[in-house]
Amino acid sequence: MAYTRRNQTLDLWANRAWTADTTADLPDIDARHGDLAYVTADTTWYLWVDTGAWVNLSPVTIDPSGKDYLSVAGQVLTCGLVDLDTDVTNTIQSWTPALRFGGATTGITYSVQVGTYIKIGRLVYVTMHITLSSKGSATGAASIAGLPVIHTSTTNCYTSTPIAYSYAMNAFTQPLTGLQSPSQSTIDLHQSGTYSPLNDTHFQNTSQLIACWTYPANA
Repeated sequence: MAYTRRNQTLDLWANRAWTADTTADLPDIDARHGDLAYVTADTTWYLWVDTGAWVNLSPVTIDPSGKDYLSVAGQVLTCGLVDLDTDVTNTIQSWTPALRFGGATTGITYSVQVGTYIKIGRLVYVTMHITLSSKGSATGAASIAGLPVIHTSTTNCYTSTPIAYSYAMNAFTQPLTGLQSPSQSTIDLHQSGTYSPLNDTHFQNTSQLIACWTYPANA
């Protein structure tokens, strides 16, 4: 068999992508509507259509970054090609979640301060776990800083995440949640139902927060 699946490319516009040595080697039984195929012999892209045939897409240009566009006969398609080699973090990476009060971290120390993330294209999945050993002397609204990738800048696009676990917190009346705003690498901590911001008075010297969420990246 002289064709293979392009396993290193996740194509969000087509169902699947293939590589074939020549046009005679293009798959037929295995192909389905919307598949793309690249023929190495003539450096040409083909599209499998409902009539059961491969259609030549020449001239075709793929953005060198492998993620932004596919241009067919001069028509740009914003198809979101994602190169798994360059755009996907295939291993778990770390980040350092930092609790802040009023934007300051004065005297705050931790017994646990761990964050992990995986980035797939422009989608970021993060986890965090912090346990304080001292809440310090800073005052004001509570937030978590240090997120590894900046949030999308799209206007009015916010990401909300429930704080899955909290311990040794002072009285609050609603579930805890975090709100991440456009172009930010921080989340602001709130009480969900009333949208009341958390602040330093809600925390103790041994407070603990655990959460995980997904958000759209700016790039």
